[in-house]
Amino acid sequence: MTVQINTNYLEKYSEDYARRVCEKFFTDRQFITGQDIIQLTSSTQVNFFIIKRLFELWQEELAKLKSSPYFDYRDIAVHDALTQFMNVLSRRIKVERSNLEPLIKSAVAQAIQVATDPVSFYQKEIGKAPQGKINDYLRENKKILQVA
Repeated sequence: MTVQINTNYLEKYSEDYARRVCEKFFTDRQFITGQDIIQLTSSTQVNFFIIKRLFELWQEELAKLKSSPYFDYRDIAVHDALTQFMNVLSRRIKVERSNLEPLIKSAVAQAIQVATDPVSFYQKEIGKAPQGKINDYLRENKKILQVA
């Protein structure tokens, strides 16, 4: 069953919710860590969508880096060093409020969409998968793409 949500209402609700969460969290802190994000809201799904978006942004940055015409990122030593760097970096998430608030807003809207219209949501997600790599994409995202 699909529930039609007023997009203006969803936008306003997500924005208000994100603001309230940030006001509460950032009262005495300047940054949020990855571990804090996992426990940020009472909705595990919202928290996972925030982490998912961070991962997507990270992959976009990495793709830009790898597209450099000046360095060989396919070299095994570079690949190994980059993998080690990425593993260390993934444990050092540090986000300011101004960058977190839009992530929360988007995560709330996604969580509501997956709860109210899961078919459309998953169709969009599958559309993000690289050509011929749908199974790999879903396997990589299975922890994040679940209603909690």
